[in-house]
Amino acid sequence: MNNNELKPTVTLATRTNKTDNQEVKLRFRVRCGRSYQYYYKSGIVCSVGNLKRFNPDCSVKGRTIVPPAQLQNDISEVVAKLKRAAFAAVERGITSSDEFTALMKDKAVTGEKSTLLQDFADYIHERSTNDDEMQRITDATVTCYKSTFKQLQAFLVGRGLDNVSIQDFTPQMLIDFLKFLGSNVSQNSRSEYSTKLRKFFGDMEDRDLIAFSPFNRRKKEIQTLTARKRAHEPFALTLDEVKLIASTDVPQHLQRTKEIFMMQTYLGCRVRDLGNITMSDVKEHPDGFKYIRYIPQKTAKSDFKVETPLVPSAVAMLDGGVSLPMRLPATKVINDQIKALLHHCGINRTVEVRDKAAQRLTDSPLWYVVTSKICRRTAESLLTAYQVNMFTSGLHAVGSDAIKSYVDMSLTQRYRLMCLAYGETPTYNETDKDNNV
Repeated sequence: MNNNELKPTVTLATRTNKTDNQEVKLRFRVRCGRSYQYYYKSGIVCSVGNLKRFNPDCSVKGRTIVPPAQLQNDISEVVAKLKRAAFAAVERGITSSDEFTALMKDKAVTGEKSTLLQDFADYIHERSTNDDEMQRITDATVTCYKSTFKQLQAFLVGRGLDNVSIQDFTPQMLIDFLKFLGSNVSQNSRSEYSTKLRKFFGDMEDRDLIAFSPFNRRKKEIQTLTARKRAHEPFALTLDEVKLIASTDVPQHLQRTKEIFMMQTYLGCRVRDLGNITMSDVKEHPDGFKYIRYIPQKTAKSDFKVETPLVPSAVAMLDGGVSLPMRLPATKVINDQIKALLHHCGINRTVEVRDKAAQRLTDSPLWYVVTSKICRRTAESLLTAYQVNMFTSGLHAVGSDAIKSYVDMSLTQRYRLMCLAYGETPTYNETDKDNNV
């Protein structure tokens, strides 16, 4: 059929068994001659009573009792998009309704004008709800994308650019945004957010929705602004320091921080995992001790699960009222709180840190340079000191690059060795005493 002769018609599906007060999602039928016919389910929701006020051709039935103006506008916009999509569908030989529905998402086809913020929000939703599990991003990554979106929204709205399109977002705007981030978040967070935005623009470029990604222009300036801060040496606490923090009374404003810090140190998990582990992940072993089983977010797409025995002090925290999941503040906030906690507990041991500006090593109190990563590092260091390597603690998958050697151990043996590493007395069933490690 010649597109010049094509006259697509759109009709509204009005048949339903629901009552006037109930709501339905509007469905449309698009016809292009006898050869092409598509059904499209829109996102428009209205009451059956209002639906009855439209003719099948989407026009309003009468002039006395009319449907809401916004509903009329929404239907008119969808009808216009459906007709534009029909031309493209016939041109491409599309015959199925599913393919037609996918075509309706192409804003270049429907003529829908969108903003950068709308496109970014759609992209996040698309990646987080992908039917392919291997392509779907984890909850933690979704959270990071949403944080990036909030920062981008604040930047654009503050400069009156909230209606800027993805095509009109210039490299200079990107540089200004990265500078904006520098005054609001840590350097590492700025790097993380820019990585998410780079991925978005890269995908838009691959889909030919933009000519080029703004990250591909003025690369040196952007690289300087997005460079990740070099981490300090992965310091760890000694067992005496762990016990000192556990036994020190802290002010009320540091109590929650202490609970988070100690629980992460006992588990050796990443801070993001601590925020997702629930009480349902706490299991009872037949030998009379408790352990935690969870899937780390970093490796959520694999089949690897973590099983970490709970030393008695961790069990005592849970029995004493500490509940999982633990609500965690933002990364920068929890890191500042951990510094305050260790300072209050007198963790003043001097460590060497690299002064990048002066190109030399300087001495610094341990509490001043720590982050939440010290918890995982401490757990692994304590366990390794007693030959409870990273496989034994259950913190890494067998065969990962993080492991140099491992042994085949039961969960009970892991539990006893972990208690030894933390200087605690294990509890187990009387019938199992003869199976000591």
